[in-house]
Amino acid sequence: MDYHLVSREFAEFCYSIKQAYDINDTVLYGSMVMGKPHPNDIDLLLIHDNPAFRKMQSLRGHDKCNNNTERVELLDKLLAENNYPPLKGQISSWPNIIQALSSEILSIYFLGIDFSRDRESFIKAKSLFPDPTFFKNHLFKYGLIWNPKSKDYDIPMASRYTLFDE
Repeated sequence: MDYHLVSREFAEFCYSIKQAYDINDTVLYGSMVMGKPHPNDIDLLLIHDNPAFRKMQSLRGHDKCNNNTERVELLDKLLAENNYPPLKGQISSWPNIIQALSSEILSIYFLGIDFSRDRESFIKAKSLFPDPTFFKNHLFKYGLIWNPKSKDYDIPMASRYTLFDE
């Protein structure tokens, strides 16, 4: 499976549903942007203003889901509770994304846009991630935002968002 192709298709998919699901940006980080020749997964972050995605992130590690298929089902339930359309039908026309989800190579995190508004929101958002250095050492150092004009991840996250001092 071509991980670069899948990561780009995922970003194109997210861009196509951006307004309907209140997605601000798709960020690629981790081994793919650090230049590892054979990454074992695709690390992606959705920056959003969507209560269902916010709830999904707060459940991470405690969601009782055994795989990505179950996570999509849970996410669809949360989306329905917040009056959003289900994602499952949207994803069905993207076979590479379906294959990557079922192969467990997509690692998707969600981050509410409020993390970039003030220090207090940043600290709260940071607490949702298991590694306290995640923002500084991963997202802001290596994270690249999808650019729909170039159709690539080429916008450094640090150029668009603020990293508040700890």
